[in-house]
Amino acid sequence: MQKAAPLPLQMIDAPFTLAEAEAAGLKQSHLWNRSKILGVSRGLYRPSDWDFELSAAARSLSAASPGAWISHVTAARLYGASLPP
Repeated sequence: MQKAAPLPLQMIDAPFTLAEAEAAGLKQSHLWNRSKILGVSRGLYRPSDWDFELSAAARSLSAASPGAWISHVTAARLYGASLPP
């Protein structure tokens, strides 16, 4: 059995979409066979040891969901705005 090729750098530190993986030369079947990759939702993956970071999560979720947008508390946190309790 061949050893899996290392993941591209942009896929080690942040969530990524299936389209981004395919553009980097990975197939969906290869993603499921890796212990260091977790499927988050349809077309969205993340490194298993990824420490949550809001801007990376928002970017990848928006990329995986065409037409999606970030709003309310999430948008305020991304822009560093303070909200009333």
